[in-house]
Amino acid sequence: ASKLAVSNGRSAFSKSLAEYALMAMLHFNKQVPRCQQNRLDKKWDKFTMDVIEGKTVGFVGYGSIAQHTAKLAKAFGMRSLALRRNPEKAKDDPEPALVAATYGLADAATLYQQADFVVCSLPGTAATTNFINAAAFAAMKPTAVFISQAFNTGWLPLLVSMAPPTNAVHPPTASTCACAN
Repeated sequence: ASKLAVSNGRSAFSKSLAEYALMAMLHFNKQVPRCQQNRLDKKWDKFTMDVIEGKTVGFVGYGSIAQHTAKLAKAFGMRSLALRRNPEKAKDDPEPALVAATYGLADAATLYQQADFVVCSLPGTAATTNFINAAAFAAMKPTAVFISQAFNTGWLPLLVSMAPPTNAVHPPTASTCACAN
């Protein structure tokens, strides 16, 4: 028998991934692709940039990554919702005031319907395979932005804007990240 110690890196990248989630929210909310294209086209496109203050972010899974992201979202004046396998655990959260409501799996559609941004940070397990499916996307607002930080799935983080709702969602390959708007 080997005496090799084995450990995981729980919370090791939570702050970095929280920043990534906020960057993704700002990317779509500030219409960065549009601004970049306008720059390339040397085009002055006068439009109003929306703010994320007052927007709702729904977390699918509320572990360390989501908790760090909720803290950043609060600083931006956002409302946070959480979807948990066991919603009763919300009473044990280190900062319960960060989340306006916690839902169980049976109420997932309620979270999706309210969220302007959906952040998924579920681990890749048999129980989470296909967790975000066609029904989940159908329940989301047509303008919602889905941000996947799923891990142990072989995916890079997946960023997909749901507008227009006809966008296809495909896991990216090792060398690409699907970004659509």
